[in-house]
Amino acid sequence: MIADAYEKRSIMYTSNLEFSRWGTVFGDEQMAAAIIDRTVHHGRMLRFKGGSYRVAHATMK
Repeated sequence: MIADAYEKRSIMYTSNLEFSRWGTVFGDEQMAAAIIDRTVHHGRMLRFKGGSYRVAHATMK
């Protein structure tokens, strides 16, 4: 879990959602806020701009 790894191990996750929408993923705004807090405390965020390779090469359109 994220709380167990906090300040002990590395965690990497990806999302195409901005932080303000993470509550919908975790089902709870307070839980999302706690995860975001731990993420940005020691974390590094990488933002990639541009089109999605997977969308551009999807077989189903």
